[in-house]
Amino acid sequence: MLSIFFIYLIVLIPIYFYISRMEVFKSGISINFFIPFRTIYAIITSSMDGDFGNIMRLQRRIVLFLSLIPMGIFIPIITSKYKSFLSNLKIYLFIALFLELCKILFPWWISIDYILLNLISCIIGYGLFTIIRKYVVQKRAINI
Repeated sequence: MLSIFFIYLIVLIPIYFYISRMEVFKSGISINFFIPFRTIYAIITSSMDGDFGNIMRLQRRIVLFLSLIPMGIFIPIITSKYKSFLSNLKIYLFIALFLELCKILFPWWISIDYILLNLISCIIGYGLFTIIRKYVVQKRAINI
């Protein structure tokens, strides 16, 4: 399982940073970057008006969101503390912050939205993990 996780990371990291690099539209930091979901709201509302550039930005955000759901599944499997949601939440928060802080090293756009979306996608992955774990445990109990 650990080897599958490393393959996932090898695939995820270039995709994540490539898509994030495409989000650059300004240099510098604005106070708007620290208001949760402000940029996502602006992207969605202008996408509904038919702005093709923002439709592409919305698609990239969705890809980034979906790409971290497996992280929420893998972390509880490869750590020994998989039974506690709070211990996994700390790891997910660290991963989300780490990914955004890595972008500071380069002239890429950072936003609190990325941190929140990364955290939410990891939590969804954890929810899928608990559902799968319950199903597998119940199935094994029936077969025994």
